[in-house]
Amino acid sequence: AHTPAAMARAAAADAIVLSPVFASRSPSAGAPLGDRRARLWSRTVDVPVYALGGSNAATARTLTRGAWAGVAAIEGLNQKS
Repeated sequence: AHTPAAMARAAAADAIVLSPVFASRSPSAGAPLGDRRARLWSRTVDVPVYALGGSNAATARTLTRGAWAGVAAIEGLNQKS
């Protein structure tokens, strides 16, 4: 999900992946939401929310503990990134 409206539409899902939380090199990524805004959005739904977008070991440590179900990553799992 990229907007609060998209999150609301997905509220019946088992979980939501919210992106981009951090700056990402993905060509489809928009401006990063940042932990604070993304965390506020994640509180609008009653399903687990995973942070995606620019996620790696360093950025994951900056996420507010307890606010996220977890971190989703693509490039951040590559040791060369």
